[in-house]
Amino acid sequence: MIRALAIFLFLFSTQAVAVNVLLVHSYHKENEWDNSFAAVIKNQLDSKANLYQFELDTKRIDEGLYAQQAQKALEFYHEVKPLIVILSDDNAFDYMMPLLQDQDISIVFMGVNKNPRKALSDHTGLARVTGVLERPLLVRNIIEMSHVIGKEPFLVKVMLDGGATAKIIEKDLRESCKHFHGKIMLDIVHHDTFSGWKEEVLSSSSYDAIFLGLYQRVKDNNQPVSEKEVMQWTNLNAPKPLFGFWDFTVGKGRAAGGLVVSGPEQGMRAVSYVNRIIAGESALYLPLVYGGQGKHVCSLSEFARWRMEVPEHCLLSE
Repeated sequence: MIRALAIFLFLFSTQAVAVNVLLVHSYHKENEWDNSFAAVIKNQLDSKANLYQFELDTKRIDEGLYAQQAQKALEFYHEVKPLIVILSDDNAFDYMMPLLQDQDISIVFMGVNKNPRKALSDHTGLARVTGVLERPLLVRNIIEMSHVIGKEPFLVKVMLDGGATAKIIEKDLRESCKHFHGKIMLDIVHHDTFSGWKEEVLSSSSYDAIFLGLYQRVKDNNQPVSEKEVMQWTNLNAPKPLFGFWDFTVGKGRAAGGLVVSGPEQGMRAVSYVNRIIAGESALYLPLVYGGQGKHVCSLSEFARWRMEVPEHCLLSE
């Protein structure tokens, strides 16, 4: 009897200190970006925490369904009753913050490209909010790769889908063009259809390089095309070298290189904040941080294919 009571009290105490954490994805777990940071969060999360995940799936569904998905996420939130919610990327931040801001919880956002300070400046709800900003190194990346190609002016085509993050990136790029002083010429194009994407790639022979921004919303006959298929086709058919802004775009059969940001690094910074909150710190006193300084990554096989010299400072991939 005593032994049974001891076991019961142990189990009760263990459950009492358990913390439910909800990770709301803007996209879906098969997305390479989401998969990379989610794995880090799962592996590094405090052992006292239970991790639940919800996918808004906004790369594959129509924009008119985003609000409906957010309501489903809210229903799941009420089922799970988490003390901490992680909002990954811009769509989760935009659609879930208004729904959660009056809850007595901690919110840690990550992968947000827009400036959230304006949204948070008007925040008067109960939720305690902090997070990790994502800043693709757009200008530095393009300048670094212009040195690799060694041409001036450097003619670049930046390819993007039509999603919300793509529009933020385009705005940042256009505002940054003044830093190029005519030495770099940019064309920024958007395509949501695979046929339009293919035509754009094939018509790029007059450029010195193609930068792959975002392509996860590309569709064929209104059906999502897998990002791997888009990448594979683009790599095989691009008339000029490909470069990327994110680490998952670089490698054999992908982009040749870039000064890239990392999903795992975003995940590591976000989960460190979650663990500190579980340990007793308040999100109110955890400052907004940037998700890393980026890293130079070069694919040996792709550099060889395009007969480019690999910079000494590059981290090498296959």
